[in-house]
Amino acid sequence: MTTYAEPLARPMRVVADALAVAVAFVATYYLRHYLPDFITVGETLPLHEYWAVIVGVAGLWAWLLFRFEDHEAPDSSGREWRRLAKVSALGLLIVLAVGYAFRILFIPRTLIFLFVGVACGVLLVERALFDRWLERRLRSDARRRSVLVVGTGSLARALASRCSANPGWGLHVLGFLSAEAGDVGRPVAGSRVLGAYDDFPRLARELILDQVVVAVPLEEFAVLRGVFVECDKIGLTVLVLSDWLASETSPPRLAQVADLPAVILAPTSEHEWQLFFKRVLDVVVSSIGLVVLAPLFLAIAVAIKCSSAGPVFYLWRVVGFNRRPFVSYKFRTMYVDADRVKDSLAPFNEMKGPVFKMKNDSRVTPVGRWLRKFSLDELPQLYSVLTGTMSLVGPRPPLVTEVPRFESWHRRKLSIKPGITCLWQIKGRNSIVDFDEWVKLDLEYIDNWSLWLDVKILLRTIPAVLFARGAS
Repeated sequence: MTTYAEPLARPMRVVADALAVAVAFVATYYLRHYLPDFITVGETLPLHEYWAVIVGVAGLWAWLLFRFEDHEAPDSSGREWRRLAKVSALGLLIVLAVGYAFRILFIPRTLIFLFVGVACGVLLVERALFDRWLERRLRSDARRRSVLVVGTGSLARALASRCSANPGWGLHVLGFLSAEAGDVGRPVAGSRVLGAYDDFPRLARELILDQVVVAVPLEEFAVLRGVFVECDKIGLTVLVLSDWLASETSPPRLAQVADLPAVILAPTSEHEWQLFFKRVLDVVVSSIGLVVLAPLFLAIAVAIKCSSAGPVFYLWRVVGFNRRPFVSYKFRTMYVDADRVKDSLAPFNEMKGPVFKMKNDSRVTPVGRWLRKFSLDELPQLYSVLTGTMSLVGPRPPLVTEVPRFESWHRRKLSIKPGITCLWQIKGRNSIVDFDEWVKLDLEYIDNWSLWLDVKILLRTIPAVLFARGAS
């Protein structure tokens, strides 16, 4: 099964494969005691002497499985068996060749052949369990990816039917776009036509979309230029179920969706392994941070309660990845009911654009002003990072009330997961008074994203916060 509903599926599968191979090696080591008398294993070293071999063999098998995965889709048990047989045979040859050439493998050959058989069995079970877990994960509403299909022909209907028949793929077809305005409302393959091609900009603002799939005859591509440009502008991924398309937007790449050949135009980075380790970094740092900073959290909570009436935390309704609203948390820095008088302060807004910023805001408490200066009010967002709605590094999430006032190109900042810090934090923070400049920094981050860029931003955030650079 090939799907983009879970971008971390392949890295997680590789890790699971490596662990399964390691388990198979350990199991084989202990199984040698229960072999029939006519099978002689020979002398073996203590298990702890083989740790380097276990790591190397597990990594080799996982890498080989990953490489074979690129060329075949594991949709049947027959294919899965053939893949495991190929990988095991190739892995066995590599292990024997390396061991013989460098004389570093102190494992009886009988045990090696036994390991290959055990590894095949363990991997088959592990992959079946992984697929079941992944399908259950993708069936949930929180994990499903919403798809708008452009076209109503046979290819579009085939896509919708396959997604409906395979809910484990995690792809939910919201509806279709048609070339004819008169088709609006017409039922198609279990859904309906939501609009004509010209209605796409409006639907993109109204719907929560993750992907747009174009499934039209080649001669209709000329009238879809506006759809492609709009998707690239706002950060929506486009998949084309057709022949190769020369795009003037993002560079096209070959891909698959619902096991159908496609071309993907991705305006944001999709480096699976880097995204996987970005998530690992988020989980590790946020977990450690919440534990280590617990005494500071307590001290701040006491200071807030002593300085003004009201709750410790402020529930922050913001918009995240692909316009999904969520609630994050900050330490409360304003007096209670401060939001009710916000509209009356609009004439004093010092930020150009849909965002409200005011240096000498009378709604901010004395403790709150100090918390804001050193960004300590942002610390509870580590919980949002841990739960996955935010990342350590990413564009700052806008308020739910701000997004409707975004220009079209502003919305591209919502094409990746929001973060606690980003280029805006280290390149000016509140000294930037034009929202367009703020968004340009976010798009600079999106266009140049890498795991190393995240690390550099995190390291530069520390002195920016400690010395209150750009703080109002």
